[in-house]
Order: sequence, then C-alpha cells, then structure tokens
Amino acid sequence: MQIAARLAVHSSTPDDRRKARAPVAIAANLGLGGFHGHNVIIRDISEFGFKVEADLALTCGAIIRLRIPGLGVVIGRVVWLRGGFIGGEFVNPLNATRLGMVLGFRCKPQLA
Repeated sequence: MQIAARLAVHSSTPDDRRKARAPVAIAANLGLGGFHGHNVIIRDISEFGFKVEADLALTCGAIIRLRIPGLGVVIGRVVWLRGGFIGGEFVNPLNATRLGMVLGFRCKPQLA
C-alpha cells in the first residue's frame, strides 16, 4: 500500500504579531467555549494579533473565540498574559479589508 503525502516545513520567520498595531477601545466578547463569554476591551489590533484588557484566568496556548463588532467571531490563541492584559494571535490573520471593518468601529467601549 502506498500513501501520498506532502510535508510542509515551518520556517523561522519574524514574529508577525509585532506588526504595527492600531490603538483602539472596542468592547468585545471573549469566550472559551459554550455560549457565554466575558466582556473585554480590545486595546490594540493588527492583521495578526490583538491585546485585550481583561483579568481572566487563561493559559498561554489557549484557543479563544473573540466576538468583535463589525467583524463577527474570530478565533485566536493566547500568547501572553500580563497585569490584566491578554496578548493573542489570530489563528487566521485578518486581511486589510476585514481589519478596516474593525477600525471603522473605533469608539469608547460601552459594557453592560
């Protein structure tokens, strides 16, 4: 029996999350699973990642669901946790058009 396969090599490239970030204050919802999430505030965002203000007990590597006004639900991975902030990367980076949709919603957060 023969099996055809293709091997992909992940090369060491610069950390794309370090691209220029747009400072924002966007009320969003961060969830780990289930229907209910936690109200958070996105403090900066780029095509590749985000910083969220939230004091949640998460672990690095956790997969999260981030519901962003004007964009919908995106999936992210927790990269770091520091002093009430969570840094993450998008599992599927945003393209410029989708990022523009988010930036069109720059406003003061209004959490319930």
